[in-house]
Amino acid sequence: MGFLVQCFEALPDHLKVQPVTCQGVVMMQRLEVEADERARFIQKKANKPWIWMAMDTRSRQVIAFHVGDCSRKSAKRLWAKIPPAYRQYAMSYTDQSVVYEGVIPAAQHRAISK
Repeated sequence: MGFLVQCFEALPDHLKVQPVTCQGVVMMQRLEVEADERARFIQKKANKPWIWMAMDTRSRQVIAFHVGDCSRKSAKRLWAKIPPAYRQYAMSYTDQSVVYEGVIPAAQHRAISK
């Protein structure tokens, strides 16, 4: 896991993600984000880092990630790394974890069951 954390830390905070655009043709598109977190344990279950990811639902491109614990603080860090256009305009879909409440604006958040 230490190796993965080193790789993630070497990447820029902003993944240079740009929403899909097109010229000359009218394109109707709604920005949508899927966010989720996964726990992994290394050697002992007590050593349990969480990998947080957000991706564009249409392109499946990872637009932000964070390695941390399973707290609202980590959810805020993931949200802060999501590109501004997505934070401003996208509908975000997450699981029903309470850590997302108050982090993603309610009008842009849909908690769905798995």
